[in-house]
Amino acid sequence: MRRMLTALVVVLGMLLGVLILVLGFWPQDQSKTHKDARTAQSAGARSRPVSTLDPKEVAQKNAICLQCHTTVGRVSKLSNGEQLSLYLDPKVFQGSVHGDKLLCLSCHTEEMGTLVTETLTLRSYTVIRAKSCETCHQAEAAAYATSSHGRANGSGDLKAATCTDCHGSHGVQKASALKTAQDSCAKCHNNVTDTYKLSVHGKLVQSGRTDAANCLDCHTPDYSPHSIQRVDDLQSVMSPKQQAETCGRCHPKPLETYLNTFHGRAITLGVKDNAATCTDCHGTYGVQPVHGPQQNASVETTQVADSCAKCHPGADEKFAAGWMGHEEPSRDWFPVVHYAERFFFYLTTSVVAFGVLHVELDILRWAVNRRKERRAGRDDHAR
Repeated sequence: MRRMLTALVVVLGMLLGVLILVLGFWPQDQSKTHKDARTAQSAGARSRPVSTLDPKEVAQKNAICLQCHTTVGRVSKLSNGEQLSLYLDPKVFQGSVHGDKLLCLSCHTEEMGTLVTETLTLRSYTVIRAKSCETCHQAEAAAYATSSHGRANGSGDLKAATCTDCHGSHGVQKASALKTAQDSCAKCHNNVTDTYKLSVHGKLVQSGRTDAANCLDCHTPDYSPHSIQRVDDLQSVMSPKQQAETCGRCHPKPLETYLNTFHGRAITLGVKDNAATCTDCHGTYGVQPVHGPQQNASVETTQVADSCAKCHPGADEKFAAGWMGHEEPSRDWFPVVHYAERFFFYLTTSVVAFGVLHVELDILRWAVNRRKERRAGRDDHAR
């Protein structure tokens, strides 16, 4: 008898488990469910942009949504056949910067994620969802709107990066908590970030250096990921006219010497807009510490000549051998030029000084003679 009761309890338990599982996936009246959630969360949501509720109250109210959205495998089918996951890992959300501050309704407002999914692709839904960030982050949204990503997004390019592409969606993190900038950029720009990793900057970053240049140092005027600029934008910090100044943020001494060269003066004065700048000799994403081609740090004259030949057709090793780069000549670096420069400096100074002395003596002689003539005239008049 006892065995029969035990078996009956086991069978009933299994049936109950199956029933719970079926109900979890059973189609529900989403409009009613969302209406109830909206009613329960409305008091806290009205206090947007950031809820003033106690973290415990936030968790309690968000638990209403999590009753359905913690079911693994729950999806919403879009019109083009793509599936939008409706599953949310509570731990991911709690570990985000919004975890104990925002209600679900703070971001998922009017449509509550239902009707809008019927006519969108998965990417377009992601782009539209990211716009809810503007409610709390107006300054960042304004900067983003003028960036290359923002302008592309505004013109209808759905591939352009949005907030969630870099910060995440339910697991939103501050930029300082994310990995290095190039890791975020690599999601879309892996063709250049792979080259960057081979550069002197990339190798330093990978070795743990935090002061080496990354994407934001060169592509933004203020080091903000929200104001990324295209290289081909004439107002960009990496445009030919501003490129040297941008590199000079980290390399002030090379900037000073570069501006004293023909190339630097041509760019500064606007005489030649395509005069060589930093990347013409050091490379772009694969920047090297010397003047060799990109991804190659060897200091060979033939490689320097190849760089020169980009602007000077026919440049060979002899041509390259006579170029000092943008370093000042010294006793160790082009000593002949250094001593010749010193010689002509002192020679020119001496000639100018002698000329000035000669003129001064001539003026003095003229003044003395003039005075003598006046005295002689007065003497003749007295007689």
